[in-house]
Amino acid sequence: MSRSKRLAFILIPFAVIAATCFLYFIRPQEPEAIRRVRSAYTQKQYAQAFNQAATYLKKDPASNEASLWMARSARRLKRDQVANDLYSKMSNLGSSEDLYLQGDFFLRNNRLREAEKFFRESNLADPSHIDTLKALTENLYRTNRPAEAFYYASNWSKADPKNVHPAVWLGQIYQALNDAPAASLQFSNALKLNPLLEGSGMTPSSARKLLARNLLRQSKASEAQSVLAELTPNTPDREVLWLQSRSELQLGHREQAIDKLNQSKLAAADGSEIGLLEEPAAYTGAKSCRECHLGIFDDQQTSRHALTFHLGTETRDLPWNGLHKDDPHIEKNSSEFDPHQNPPKWTVTNQGVEYQTLVKYILGSGRHAVTPVLTDPNGEPREARWTYYASIHGWDITPGQPQQPKNKADQLGILQSPDMLRLCIGCHTTNAFSILNQKGPESLDRGIGCERCHGPAGNHIAAIKLGFPDKAIGRFRRNSSGSRPQAMQMCAECHGTQGREIAQETNAATVRFQSTTLTFSECYKKSEGTGGFDCLTCHSPHDNAKIDPAFYDMKCLNCHQPTGKVTPDSSPTKTCKVSPAKDCVSCHMPKIDSIQPHAKFTDHYIRATGHR
Repeated sequence: MSRSKRLAFILIPFAVIAATCFLYFIRPQEPEAIRRVRSAYTQKQYAQAFNQAATYLKKDPASNEASLWMARSARRLKRDQVANDLYSKMSNLGSSEDLYLQGDFFLRNNRLREAEKFFRESNLADPSHIDTLKALTENLYRTNRPAEAFYYASNWSKADPKNVHPAVWLGQIYQALNDAPAASLQFSNALKLNPLLEGSGMTPSSARKLLARNLLRQSKASEAQSVLAELTPNTPDREVLWLQSRSELQLGHREQAIDKLNQSKLAAADGSEIGLLEEPAAYTGAKSCRECHLGIFDDQQTSRHALTFHLGTETRDLPWNGLHKDDPHIEKNSSEFDPHQNPPKWTVTNQGVEYQTLVKYILGSGRHAVTPVLTDPNGEPREARWTYYASIHGWDITPGQPQQPKNKADQLGILQSPDMLRLCIGCHTTNAFSILNQKGPESLDRGIGCERCHGPAGNHIAAIKLGFPDKAIGRFRRNSSGSRPQAMQMCAECHGTQGREIAQETNAATVRFQSTTLTFSECYKKSEGTGGFDCLTCHSPHDNAKIDPAFYDMKCLNCHQPTGKVTPDSSPTKTCKVSPAKDCVSCHMPKIDSIQPHAKFTDHYIRATGHR
């Protein structure tokens, strides 16, 4: 190396240091008062920061820094009018802190869409902003988007690894996703990080119960017992005792399991039903039910519930024909699909250029429709743009698909987020997690299996083998009043609005939400607490719904007796004046068109004809 180059290498570091010192001394120095405001705000002393900023503004009303810190402090103190006035005079508020605070303001005012928009913008501005990660985690989880919540909770945990709060949320998220091993790990980590779970929003007792439940879901009874043994409440805890009975049951200890179960019943001072608790057990697959429930098993396995999901390799088993259609909304665009081809390829031709992909899943039994889920060239799942409709024996555009796709990939169909795909598969299978990960015996079920409605059967099988007095199957039991409080909830998971509010009127947009619209009916309202009127009153979950109107007329006439008889609660029922002994459902529960093309559904909002 030449002498001049060696000299340059020596002088460069000195030049950098000199430039840094020069910039430091010539830049405008932040006033000491503003530094104190910043320090107080950083230490979450928001009232102090607010007062100090207000004091400074009296001396220098033009100070943008003081106005900004005062606005932030006001928002943190929920003095929103002051914050709004100050923020309205500022521009270019693109920092993650200010975007987060705007989102928090909208969240507190129940304007959830605007809140999420600002939270996402805040995260883009600073992916490690803790409050934003916390807000996105909590709000996505609460709006049934656990897969998306997992992304932000994971980043939150990485950004603040000593904080127990994200570990608790990750445990709940994994539990919502039905990933018991991961949920167990996170609850265990949370208790190790901070045994008191301070600031997490969850008590140590609740976390240990959830940890025990998830261990029992993996048949890790001994580990669950150890976790429960650390809970020593002053008064008997019926849930802890009940979980201990399940631990003993899984270990094969019949007498100990009975003893804990009896103690749990005695501790249930509120009179709630022990048997209605969700059963913490391992899945065993629908075939495990066949040995004892042969007739029911055979009926269920040939019903449409069991045929509502197929893997892409099973296309030839469905009652549909091939697709060869020109797209009516896209110029020079067509789609082709041959269900008998192996592997089942889906081809879109646009302007003479072919895009080819494979069918991953198939949703629908074929009674009304069948919609494929495709895997695009990037491996992402897409709801197919075309659906097969049984009533026309052919294909038409899938509901919700845009007339003009945004890009070429969207011509295959709408991209499915992990949560969207999980929800879709969850209504067509026993356990979406097992399908998506191809794990567990329930992944071999045909569509919806026994455990989708009755819950995991591991404890039930153990109970039957041991002669345990509790059958240990969690759902659809009648309570002391004779009603089945879980039946409507269970059916509504797929035949309801999933928490979305809808108007109390049945039309094309709501007719498919049968479990929700049924609750609008006086028949349902007046029967609550008297033995129950629910989905199972008219439908067997093990068979296809009957199609003979006379069958349902008889169900109506069981209560609406034309002879003037009364209902079990001794309240007289009204009888139809037009046709007191027949034609009930044709008038009061007619079939109407749905927004789903080529399909009619029965109106489950039972009303007098004059209300139509």
